[in-house]
Amino acid sequence: MKTELSNVKALIFDYGGTLDTRGRHWAHVLWEAFTKNNVPVTEEQFREAYVYAERTLGKNPIIQPEDDFRALLQKKVNIETQRLVELGYWSTTEDDRLQKTTSVAQYCYDYARTTVQESKNTLCQLHKVY
Repeated sequence: MKTELSNVKALIFDYGGTLDTRGRHWAHVLWEAFTKNNVPVTEEQFREAYVYAERTLGKNPIIQPEDDFRALLQKKVNIETQRLVELGYWSTTEDDRLQKTTSVAQYCYDYARTTVQESKNTLCQLHKVY
């Protein structure tokens, strides 16, 4: 079946995971960042902290309108690493936790920037038609 696109006036993309992570769920990107930064927890332990952070951010006004994406990631990863320590899954110094929090957030930020740039090229091509 051939699809007729001549009547299409706009295309809508879901930003979360579509244009910023190549279709990967953010949990997978974050887990990759945790492993690359040698945070010594299991994927199951990480997942528990990830869900906790998502719920915490959903219930509390932690992310502010003036926060940019890097600040959002820093706050999110901070909640996750704090939770891992609170649960006893990760025994570390506060300095090490903060350093790894920043490194994980930066990895994710860089990943998203690269992916968004790739998406931008595709969107520019689509913009010529739509």
